[in-house]
Amino acid sequence: MREAPCLCGSGKKAKRCCLRGTNHWRLPGSEVRVRNTGQQGHRDGCYLHDLGSCHTALSSEHYISRGVLDALGPKIQVSGFPWLKGETKTVGIQSLTTNVLCRVHNSALSPLDQAATRFITAMKAIGVGGNHHEVVSGHDIERWLLKSLVALTVSKNLMLEGQRVETAGLPGDLPHLLEDPRSWAPGAGLWLVHREGDVFPTTADIELRPLFDAETGAVKGADLRILGFSIVLLIDAYRRKPGSPLEHAVYRPADFTVRTSSGTRMVALAWMDDQFHPSILIETGVPAPTP
Repeated sequence: MREAPCLCGSGKKAKRCCLRGTNHWRLPGSEVRVRNTGQQGHRDGCYLHDLGSCHTALSSEHYISRGVLDALGPKIQVSGFPWLKGETKTVGIQSLTTNVLCRVHNSALSPLDQAATRFITAMKAIGVGGNHHEVVSGHDIERWLLKSLVALTVSKNLMLEGQRVETAGLPGDLPHLLEDPRSWAPGAGLWLVHREGDVFPTTADIELRPLFDAETGAVKGADLRILGFSIVLLIDAYRRKPGSPLEHAVYRPADFTVRTSSGTRMVALAWMDDQFHPSILIETGVPAPTP
């Protein structure tokens, strides 16, 4: 891997580009500017309007990025939206749009959509045969999950105990979280739910579930379900506790290699820090054991 061309596409050897050591990738996260956009104005309907950096027009965007939805196919099986009234339906991509950002802020966040598209495309390709490796910024995936969660929150498309959530507060430091990965608190961010020896079925299904605080009802994160396992995003600081749902989860993994009968695919997540990030091996093809 160290002598091979870098996964970022620079053409350089990995060891002379983004790879540090044997499994630590350092790929700068996308530059996102939601405060200094070059615009001045407050556009009602844009959830970042308090920054005073809005375009005059709202933009139509998808709850989950258009590129991600395109990667999954022209028809998407969805559930959990209030307008579905408890049903699961197959809908077209254009049905999953909302207007919660102005044009300039939607454009400012588009690099996160692009990173998520690469990530989900690589995950969806698992099981199609051959070997393939991909690297994306883990910080970009965290911020994309946050962006998607905020869009669902503001558009009132979250459900709690079968009821639509009419009001849910947004993080007070949302602009900083979107712009600067260094502003995320310890334990906040991405957790991969995985236990040694777990195996998962090969599936391209995707679902984004909100996580709520049991006491206050406030939104505290999201659970992205893909390939039979879950990637959890936590907005606030978190310390792992025995017996908690994240007891066996891995915080900010360096990479996860998925091995099937038809090939091996590795998705590496780059983190701009000097912390240890573990590698994870996942085998697919049979159902995961019951806890």
